Amino acid sequence: PLCRDSVYYAFSIIILIFCLSDGRITLFESAFLLFLYVGYIIIMCNNQNLQRFIVQRWQIFAKFNALDEPIMNYAQPQKTYGLTNTYQRFDEEDNSSRIPVDDLIGMSHISLDFETAALKIMMSRYFRGRTRFKMAVRFVITEIKLRKGQGVIRPNKPINERRFSFYQGRTPSLLAIEETYDNWKNIPNYNYDLIGFIKWAFIIPIKILFYYTIPDCRNPKFLKWYPLTFLMTIIWLCVLTYLMVWMVTIIGFTFGIPDSVMGITFLAAGSSIPDALSSVLVVRQGLVDMGVSNTFGSNVFDLLVGLALPWFLKTLISGEAVHINSNGLLYDSVLLLGIVVITVMSFHGRKWYLDPFLGIFFLAVYGIFVIFSLLIELNVFGFVNPPMCPI
Repeated sequence: PLCRDSVYYAFSIIILIFCLSDGRITLFESAFLLFLYVGYIIIMCNNQNLQRFIVQRWQIFAKFNALDEPIMNYAQPQKTYGLTNTYQRFDEEDNSSRIPVDDLIGMSHISLDFETAALKIMMSRYFRGRTRFKMAVRFVITEIKLRKGQGVIRPNKPINERRFSFYQGRTPSLLAIEETYDNWKNIPNYNYDLIGFIKWAFIIPIKILFYYTIPDCRNPKFLKWYPLTFLMTIIWLCVLTYLMVWMVTIIGFTFGIPDSVMGITFLAAGSSIPDALSSVLVVRQGLVDMGVSNTFGSNVFDLLVGLALPWFLKTLISGEAVHINSNGLLYDSVLLLGIVVITVMSFHGRKWYLDPFLGIFFLAVYGIFVIFSLLIELNVFGFVNPPMCPI
């Protein structure tokens, strides 16, 4: 997944560089960028077939030939371990091939939800010993909690064929989400938690607004209302995005900061923090490939839809090309392409493991990128950004 997403993202950046080279975006260029995103969706829909074709055609990624094996293949001889050496059983065969969790789930004929299937698969021999041990412990804890009444499991089925219903067989994580969603109505005691009370008072208007305008499709009463839930979230996202861009533009104009600088710093951070948090949550569940792909996938969407769609609508309505006011965006795109290359090389250098060193290195690379982008936009290396228009 990392190779697929990074290559397509790099290709998209190269196309964007060519589109920005003359300082204007035409209707054809914006439509072509949208077409590239359609191509990305087609590739994602045919990911497994494409992977098999590449493996069979060019014999690369040969170590992933285990795709044709069953997920739970315990037919090979097993060693006997004592109670004191339980962890040793999970810590062996640490150099076995790694296969993405979503691919393994797709190969399974067992009816499981994604979270349960991921836990079971990550206990298999395709993963590191420490990961297998942690997932086994988590699976046992989940089973115990479900048996104690936190969820109902369909009877008369073996454990490896049970399907946990969304409402009948809630996992602890789903229960926590539901409790958090409903707890906003509880007023905290300001005598014991003054900071919590201030936070609650500050965000309660927003929560009330969202609660009564967005149907909670997790509730059985609104289960079929999920299209309206999705539509209302998109509408609120558009409204809040417009307000955020408007406020950031006013602040930048007040302090004499160019719009491109505000976009690189504040707007970029505001739009990327939710992606970062979602990636962290996914990685903590052991789905590292999904977390990394989420990062690249969101950037592909931002580039091929977030930029191309407004350009396409503008050129289609006005019939004129969109002029780019800052030539620094071209240099920023080149820097971004270099960062993609550095990112892939860094993963390869760390043998495709995520560790604190890699995180610190990426933070340093991001800091360098922001510094160079600001220097370019502030005309330190040459005149690329025109002065702001007077009132």
